[in-house]
Amino acid sequence: MNKKANQSGKVFDKMDRLCLLLLAFDANVPVKYRRSLWEPMRMWADQAQACSEMAYLEPNPKEKFDLIKDARKHFRVFVRYHTRCEMTGEFQFGRTLSLDMAELIEDIEGELARWLASQRKLLVSGGAVAAAPCAPSM
Repeated sequence: MNKKANQSGKVFDKMDRLCLLLLAFDANVPVKYRRSLWEPMRMWADQAQACSEMAYLEPNPKEKFDLIKDARKHFRVFVRYHTRCEMTGEFQFGRTLSLDMAELIEDIEGELARWLASQRKLLVSGGAVAAAPCAPSM
């Protein structure tokens, strides 16, 4: 397996781990925030994971690029919801879970950005897309 495939595999594995952490916490979610914050947050995490898995499996470079961009967009929305959950002060993630999620979020954001940049470089060298700069990370 080449370096790029290993990198994308790491992203998928980390997103899978994050989704499993969220699922494990599901029973502890305050009822009043379940529909307004928790369920949308989990949905965006699941969509980011699905896009990253599809990108990993996609052989077409342009389609792969678009799927990575979608995964990154979905993940950014997930991060916003996660921040809102923490801001309410009513989500008792616990120190260990909070640290695990914070580390995973940081790692996934960085790996998605690197994966997107490497895919962009590949497409630009092949002449498939213009070299538009990525939006800055959040």
